[in-house]
Amino acid sequence: MPQSEPPIPRSGPPVNIYVDWALATNFRYCRPGKWVPLLVQFDRATLTPDDEPLRQFARLDWLGVQWKDAVKIAEPFLNPPDFLRKSKVVDFCVLSVLRERIRGVVADAGWRKTILQAELGPPSTHPLQAMTANNVSQIVDADRVLIGVIDEGIAYAHERFRDGPTTRIEYLWRQDSGSELDAVAINQALARFTVNGRTDEERLYQALGDIDYSVDGFKALARRRSHGTHVLDLAAGASSGAAPKNRPIVAVELPPAMVADPSLTPLYAHIMSGIVYVLLRAQQLAGGGRLPVVVNVSYGPHHGPHDGQSLFESLLEMLIALAKPSNTPLTVVLAAGNFRQSRVHARRVIPRGSPAVEIGWRLQPEDRTPSFVEFWADAGKSAVDLVMTVTSPSGDTRTVSAAQLNSVFTSAAGAEIFRATYEPVTISPGRSRFSVITAPTAADPPLAAGPLAPAGQWIISLVNRGASAVTVEGWIGRDGPIGGRRPLGRQSYFDDATYGRYDATGVALEFDPAPNLSKVLRSGTLSGIATGVSPLVIGAFQRKSSMPTSYSSMGPASGAGTRQGPDALAAGDDSLTCPGILAAGTRSGSVVPMNGTSVAAPKMTRCVADQVAVGAPALPPLNPPPAAVPPALQPKVVGGGLLAASPYVGTPLRNQRP
Repeated sequence: MPQSEPPIPRSGPPVNIYVDWALATNFRYCRPGKWVPLLVQFDRATLTPDDEPLRQFARLDWLGVQWKDAVKIAEPFLNPPDFLRKSKVVDFCVLSVLRERIRGVVADAGWRKTILQAELGPPSTHPLQAMTANNVSQIVDADRVLIGVIDEGIAYAHERFRDGPTTRIEYLWRQDSGSELDAVAINQALARFTVNGRTDEERLYQALGDIDYSVDGFKALARRRSHGTHVLDLAAGASSGAAPKNRPIVAVELPPAMVADPSLTPLYAHIMSGIVYVLLRAQQLAGGGRLPVVVNVSYGPHHGPHDGQSLFESLLEMLIALAKPSNTPLTVVLAAGNFRQSRVHARRVIPRGSPAVEIGWRLQPEDRTPSFVEFWADAGKSAVDLVMTVTSPSGDTRTVSAAQLNSVFTSAAGAEIFRATYEPVTISPGRSRFSVITAPTAADPPLAAGPLAPAGQWIISLVNRGASAVTVEGWIGRDGPIGGRRPLGRQSYFDDATYGRYDATGVALEFDPAPNLSKVLRSGTLSGIATGVSPLVIGAFQRKSSMPTSYSSMGPASGAGTRQGPDALAAGDDSLTCPGILAAGTRSGSVVPMNGTSVAAPKMTRCVADQVAVGAPALPPLNPPPAAVPPALQPKVVGGGLLAASPYVGTPLRNQRP
């Protein structure tokens, strides 16, 4: 670290506790990368009132001159859609900061004055920028709706995304390399590698840099199946000759290495940049006319306040509202999450003046990634009277409260083992947050030196010294293995002896029993970005039985959040013995199964696009919930109902199994 850069101030709550953690640990647990992406909310009051806020912010006049060359604004925000550029209320942006200089940037007086909140993303080789396409086409067909998919491993040369020899993908932004392919570039590549009507997709992807076997790392398009290809096929795929002319595709390829990064660095900056990018290209494709946009995001973290007030959710609400009167109105479809049975949510009322309420948190052995948990207190003055004590399996403790905001436990060598933090002021109005972050429980590689946290049961103890009871809800950060990759993380979970996993006959419980004596809940497990009002949130059901899948997350939202559960369910599995839904593999002609709310959401995205095209309500007609789901649970689990079989254009039986 350059000597001229001061240490980050620790006198009060940080702009983001995970930014502070990454700096304190010198990015030890983050993937390599020169640039650190950040989704930020800025204070418009610090800017000139008469100017366009986003354009003014992007000039970086608010930042100390010595740091300006260390900050790059993401390209979609440098040249945003007109409705975003002209808005006087927009207050968010995505930027990348040089990793070696980020300590000085966030300590700068201009940064601390202007930036209200920041969400840390995984470091990358390139800043989040996109090349400007030279070719701009227009979609003039009737009932046109643009489908946007933001995902990983999009096989853009696949026959399901073509109409004859030409692609249906108008634009593809590959965030990892900061490059963009438009339809002209994709068609040129297809023509180059097509002989006698057959495309050599392997050579095409190698030539365009998507597969490079000389470089280590995960290669999504080198595998039999990929998440992004499967999702895009369900959302917009079609057989050649049956492809609709009025459903242009704009895709965003998330960086594969960032998708797998387990170090408390969610993809909020990448996804928000991707949505703005899709809207920008939609504006160009519209040619002055109207082109509604439906964007699918099959991504779901665990953590957050779950009340619709997280930074990402708040900014997404603003983006949807600003786009509504424009010629590219936006509908966002989100996956509900797959966490109902994961024991990652706990809730307890902390009575006034009572003995400590203890919650067990189980860290698994051989977890090569950090673990973290958040506890959110309900809005109210009494929340400041809570005291949290963390006790590790080895007996080490740390306590935080309004009088002690941060407490770090270190090894004898001074390396951080775990930290506890209390934030009296958060992005969620009136709600305070307690959090605990630990080092991994195992080294990676196995014999590497470094601090390790003890595996086993950690005890989170909460004491209420206030005048009234306080409700506290906790969520554990997502830390499981990412499909197809070498397992690193192992999901920690709340450990409570009263949690019922099976009924008296040995059958696994689908929902919380009544009465429920456990602090650990299946309810309230919606994705941490899926509790807002405007996005459509889609869970999964089993096609054969019509029952919600056991993993599909459920509501209600926390705190003052109004969402009761998902808006609807779509098929996520064919049956108990045939898990998953069939859709495209990474090569033309292949069909593979994948399951989860990640595949239910794009099935709904296709139907939502059809609804929006004719000016109908976004949700299509739904089948009623199954009678086996208790009526009291239906709003929390099923929402409005079940999506009937959605069309798989061109080959309607291809994704059906007996």
